[in-house]
Formats: sequence, structure tokens, C-alpha cells
Amino acid sequence: MLALIDHVDYQYGNLHDFAGIAKVAHESDVPVLYNGAYTVGTMPVDGKALGADFVVGSGHKSMASPAPSGVLAVTAERAKEVFRTTQIEGDVTKRRFGVKEPEMMGCTLMGANACRDDGLVPARKGKGKTLR
Repeated sequence: MLALIDHVDYQYGNLHDFAGIAKVAHESDVPVLYNGAYTVGTMPVDGKALGADFVVGSGHKSMASPAPSGVLAVTAERAKEVFRTTQIEGDVTKRRFGVKEPEMMGCTLMGANACRDDGLVPARKGKGKTLR
């Protein structure tokens, strides 16, 4: 499960109590993603102080960058989980080939068929299969 929380309401500019919501989520061991699409680049954002496990920002919405661009920051505790790399082993030579394709939380850049919903959504009967 992952709690995705907007810091700012994009329609009215209201600031949500992100730190308070993150505290409640962490009490249930739910990691929290700070959606900074409208804040990263336009106002100071301290993910640690807010209690965010992940911070994402949109380059084209708040940093005057070309689309699609953005940023992702994670806590040191989540870095290994998020920025894993594929590990390929040769079948005859047993040589290992790492860092062939970036992989983030079970998803690869080379196709959505590699994405899984494990750990990202609550467990549901019949779920956890590869998405197509």
C-alpha cells in the first residue's frame, strides 16, 4: 500500500496537512508519497520534515521544463527498494550482467507488462498478477 498525498490543491491552492496525514499513515506502516507537482520548484519543500518517503515533482508544471520531465527523491531507507537494477545471469557462462535496465518497485521502463501491483495497493482477492 502507498499513500499518495497532494500538498497543494491545484484548483484552489489550499495547503493540505501533509505532515499530519503522513504521521497517521506511518502509524500503520504505510509509506507516503508527496505529490509536489505544483510545489517543487515554486516553494521550499523539505520531504524529511514533512515525513515523506518519496517526493515527486513535475518539471513542466512548476519548473518551466519541457514535458515530460520530473524529479523523484526517496529516503535512504527506500532507495534500495526503488532504484534496484535488473540482474541477468548468463545460462552457460554464469556471468552476471547488472544495471541493464533501470527497475523501480517492480516496474521496468521497457514495458508495462513487467509492472506489478505488489505493495502498491491493498491486497485484494485475485490481484497481484502482472498487469497487461
